[in-house]
Amino acid sequence: MRKLKRMLALGAAVLMSVSALTVPASASNYKDTYWSFSVDANMRPYVTKLREKTDATGVYVYYKAGTMDGVSCDVLNSENDSMCERYGTVPRGKERRVAQYVYERGFRWCKLELTSDKSYSGAGGSGVWSPDCVGSYPYCNL
Repeated sequence: MRKLKRMLALGAAVLMSVSALTVPASASNYKDTYWSFSVDANMRPYVTKLREKTDATGVYVYYKAGTMDGVSCDVLNSENDSMCERYGTVPRGKERRVAQYVYERGFRWCKLELTSDKSYSGAGGSGVWSPDCVGSYPYCNL
């Protein structure tokens, strides 16, 4: 009986140590993609390439540097439809999340549309974005 208790205790200890070492897998697509654009005379928005959206988190945007005070953001699905209830602005030097409904509405790919907050040609900026967000940054469009 004593041997059985020791074996059970040892087995439980091994099981606990193995489960403590397992790391939950995450399929989030949070790798940053660089973006950069300059405003042309027609004030056309800049649109990134499509990226896979793997969860219902906000889209991450970091406006690192530029001549604009901020960049206005919209998230488009693979059919170029806006997935945001309202536009948001990310101030220069700040990281934000963009609330959108790409994943919740059944789409699995999205792109970011950026426009200048300045109304003159030659303004520009650069930064990074990812379709999924792992941080707890403030939302820019709530």
